[in-house]
Amino acid sequence: MNKKLIDLWGMRFGRLLVIGRSSIITGATEKQAGQRKWRCRCDCGNLCYIRSGELRYGKATSCGCYNAEKNFKHGHATREKGKSRTYTTWQEILNKCYNPNSPSYAFYGGRGITLCKRWFENFDNFLSDMGEKPKGLTIERINNDGNYEPENCKWGTYSEQNRNKRHGPPRNKTSGLPTGVIRSGKKFRGAVTINCKYHYLGTFETTEQAKEAVKARLREYGKEHLYKEF
Repeated sequence: MNKKLIDLWGMRFGRLLVIGRSSIITGATEKQAGQRKWRCRCDCGNLCYIRSGELRYGKATSCGCYNAEKNFKHGHATREKGKSRTYTTWQEILNKCYNPNSPSYAFYGGRGITLCKRWFENFDNFLSDMGEKPKGLTIERINNDGNYEPENCKWGTYSEQNRNKRHGPPRNKTSGLPTGVIRSGKKFRGAVTINCKYHYLGTFETTEQAKEAVKARLREYGKEHLYKEF
């Protein structure tokens, strides 16, 4: 039985705008057989047809023009050499800020952390502002509640980053949800960070169920004082 269709009509994924569904059933493998592709218009003007999963999981963000451009310009992502440390870091930031399926999304995109437009649109800009990633260092936001942008980021040691981490559960400042509760479609996820360790508590039908799971986990660690209603 086919899974219920997730409607992507009108949504944007990188350079791609979903403008319709293909009437052609595609599938190179038995698992893919019966799937339909979404009709997308790329910002470069090309039309292309892409499967839902490739869009939703960030595997396709252009018709192919973006990969051609970036590989030609900076050489940090090529078939011959693979991806550099700097390019991998940039991709990881994009993933945790914009991919709801990322395990780290709750602590970044889920609480409103984004990339500045300059870095989101172009890896070259990120490379120009930050330079190549030094060996043994990681990107760190100076203000842990701030976005990924030149004035708020530096290459730091892992110990520096750990000291700068939020030690409480994630808070959704824009939605007004309780501490540790993240909206996921029509359901709600519960997640907390306690003593720098991430605890995923599951997906729940109601806010109240997710809230109780968060409160219970905080009680286990004697951290009830971190819980807040918004």
